[in-house]
Amino acid sequence: MNYLTGALRFILIVISIPFFMFVAGVRFPKAEEAEYRKLVETWCRRLLAMLGVRVSYTGRPLRHPAPGEKGYLLLSNHISFLDIFSIDTLICSRFVAKAEISRWPAFGTIAKGVRTIFIERGNRRAILAIAEQMESALNRGENVIFFPEGTTSLGNTLLPLHANLIEAAVATGATVQPLVLRYKSRGKLTTRMSYAGDVSIFHCLWNVVTTPDATVEVEVLDPIDPAGKNRHQICREVSARMAAALGVRDPAIEEERRELTLRPVLKQTVRTKADSVP
Repeated sequence: MNYLTGALRFILIVISIPFFMFVAGVRFPKAEEAEYRKLVETWCRRLLAMLGVRVSYTGRPLRHPAPGEKGYLLLSNHISFLDIFSIDTLICSRFVAKAEISRWPAFGTIAKGVRTIFIERGNRRAILAIAEQMESALNRGENVIFFPEGTTSLGNTLLPLHANLIEAAVATGATVQPLVLRYKSRGKLTTRMSYAGDVSIFHCLWNVVTTPDATVEVEVLDPIDPAGKNRHQICREVSARMAAALGVRDPAIEEERRELTLRPVLKQTVRTKADSVP
């Protein structure tokens, strides 16, 4: 029965893709800011409903910044292509995503329509330019979200977080707002909807539409004031809060332990090399 329902959902999504592309590419750019936010949140809910995915929220409520206020810098764990749509049902945000997504069939056009900021991974100059775009958006009162893990996981762990783009919050004073996502089927955690590994986008889509009672839980954690902190301190704090919320090990602690273990070895190696110089 799940596969029959999933097949119908899959067909519905495929035939609806041109319409979603039209809305994202034509309707969104013409809307005023307040209307744009409502449109994005509404259409993301509709898209998830068509996929048979329900979204639930826990934690503190979020509101859009008032005129003159800075936007939130939101950070979340990354599991599926659904992450973007799920968070946008809660609060409309600009996403920082890998440039490959812009070239995805259909979903790339939709991602562009919701003002995604695309980044070329491994290009240092591109990262600096992205940071400037993020700072400008935050100063305009737009919310910006990125996935500090840098890639998708199965959702049953937390990967080490990267601190570079958190500099946008340090530079602007924007509030850092951590989130965690959980994917469930019939009330239990599932890895079925993950986009990790070598799964293709359409294979992942098929897994989503055939998952019984699919739910994405979005938990809003306590915010972090960046005042007096650098990006590395904020990153460690975010990692600790995400890991505690997910009930998994904190990769930042593991990294610190590894560094403490290696430090004496590295010092001894350097000292030995120095002593061997004639």
